[in-house]
Amino acid sequence: AAEAVHGAGAAKRFPGLSGHAQVDDWQTLVQSKDDLVETLRQKKYADLLPEYEGVDYIDAGPARLIEGGVTVGERTLKAPRTIIATGGRPVLPTIDGIEEIGALDSTSLLELEVLPKSLIFIGAGYIGAELAQMISRMGVKVTLVARSHLLPGAEPEVSEALAAAFEAEGITLLTGLSYDTVRRDDAGVTLRVIQNGKPVKVTADHLVSTAGRRANTEDMGLDAIGVKTDARGSIVVGEDMQTSVRGIYAAGDVTDR
Repeated sequence: AAEAVHGAGAAKRFPGLSGHAQVDDWQTLVQSKDDLVETLRQKKYADLLPEYEGVDYIDAGPARLIEGGVTVGERTLKAPRTIIATGGRPVLPTIDGIEEIGALDSTSLLELEVLPKSLIFIGAGYIGAELAQMISRMGVKVTLVARSHLLPGAEPEVSEALAAAFEAEGITLLTGLSYDTVRRDDAGVTLRVIQNGKPVKVTADHLVSTAGRRANTEDMGLDAIGVKTDARGSIVVGEDMQTSVRGIYAAGDVTDR
């Protein structure tokens, strides 16, 4: 939808053309997104997986690792190899006051009942960059704030090119800084940062945090069977994605990679 809005406005780059599109009903757009996700989840997983020969789809609550397999519900499943792919979840960065302002994440942002006029994004990785551009194209004034630079994990040339594209689309970038405080009042959310030794304040309707994720590894019995995790709870894996326990592998956001 954001691409459609952007594409309509971009028509003016051709002589003799103009175009315009806007969000008329944010709630309807969000509901259609939810419906699409639920439909795809049902069709691609719940309905499809049982049809594959050799695949048992079990939806019986959380699983717990045991030696040589897992327990789920009242069942014990044994196998020579186990793959952990429980993903991760957003976590808030350590900023004074952030727990009290009702910060949004990548999920709750797309559950807002009203499209905000302005947003502050903390974190300039892939998720933050994608969401910031998307919501900006919906007509929201966006300020993206990061300690280092845009897409810190990418090549410098990629980061510079994307930063130029963001600024051309009207996204404000504040990088190379440290976070100080964040507060909410009648004017909205105000983030105070220190950039080049000087305080800078940014105010918007909401703050969206995309600055970090934590692996979903709690209550899985990892310690009991010897699967090593790092300080953030991510599963430590080798080049072959095997954990510290032979026959147990991990992939995706649940790992330390």
